[in-house]
This record gives sequence, structure tokens and C-alpha cells, in this order.
Amino acid sequence: MGCLQKLTLLAKYHQAVLEYSQSVSELKELTAAIPFVEWELVFNLAERTLDSCVGAQRSLQRHIAEHGCLADSSAYALRSCYKLSA
Repeated sequence: MGCLQKLTLLAKYHQAVLEYSQSVSELKELTAAIPFVEWELVFNLAERTLDSCVGAQRSLQRHIAEHGCLADSSAYALRSCYKLSA
């Protein structure tokens, strides 16, 4: 059984990634269909979801570093979002 806190943080990170992906998809769909002022609101939402995603990733990384509970399954998840925080 894995570390419960790590699994909780990983679930939060996963949700944050899904929300970011959804907001970027919405931004892409609306780009040509709405005025710039409205587009900017959607863009700002996407930026906030990115910040949330990176924050969740860092919380997970910090926990793993402090607790030493890295397992193979979470190593892949951490590598998958490094491009977001770069």
C-alpha cells in the first residue's frame, strides 16, 4: 500500500491537470468565436488553472522529497507535467 498523503496529493494534481487541459481546450474553441475582451477572461482562467496545476505538482514533489515515498507509478506522473512548469 502506498503513502496515503502521496496518493491524496497525486489525486489533487491529477484533477488540476484535467482542469488545466479543459480550460485550454475551451480557450482553443473560443479563440475565433468571441471578442478579445471575453477571450482574455477565458485566457486568464487558463492561466489560473495552470498556476493551480503547477502548485499541486510542487506540493506532491515536496511531499515525496520530504517523506521519501516515491514509487514507480508516481514517477511517471511527475515527469508528465514537467513541461507545464518549465
